[in-house]
Amino acid sequence: MEVAISKTQKRALNLLNIEAADNYEAARQALEAQGFRGDAIPDGRSWRDVAKMSDEQFVASLKDSMLPTAEEIADSVIEY
Repeated sequence: MEVAISKTQKRALNLLNIEAADNYEAARQALEAQGFRGDAIPDGRSWRDVAKMSDEQFVASLKDSMLPTAEEIADSVIEY
């Protein structure tokens, strides 16, 4: 059984102009493919916090919480 897309995911997808099917897993994959958290909840926040944010604040928080890219991770590895 498919889990429905969350309101937070739906809002994030809409604001970021990302296309995804209307279920949680597809939304998670679409967000993560763009470097965002799959649940669309910025680090240190709750869905309640997000609901109170303006669209601009929400997008800024999402961008601040972006997952590191593979290249960024590779660059941060220290070789011994």
